[in-house]
Amino acid sequence: MACDVNNPLLGEFGASAIFGPQKGADAQMVAELDANPKHYANIIHQATGKDISLTAGAGGLGAAFLAFLNAELKSGIDIVLDALNFESHLESADLVITGEGRIDHRAFMEKHQ
Repeated sequence: MACDVNNPLLGEFGASAIFGPQKGADAQMVAELDANPKHYANIIHQATGKDISLTAGAGGLGAAFLAFLNAELKSGIDIVLDALNFESHLESADLVITGEGRIDHRAFMEKHQ
């Protein structure tokens, strides 16, 4: 499964903690938002024996793919760059400029670049 971030489902760098504030959640809301994925992770652990709660990239749909489909989580950009044979296009380049929709402190939080 292609992932664009390394955030786990739970914890300090989990999906709710990182992406909740981007959507307007305050600290109390983040704690409430984190309760449901925690319950979900517990159910997955009971059903499969797999603890996906802190797995990098499993911060949402990745958790389900990892737990129930035995998927391998991979960097989405690495998959795309490999498919395009991107490095071969860089051989004659002197400069490459990349960007993101918005650059703030979250832009540097384990995003694949």
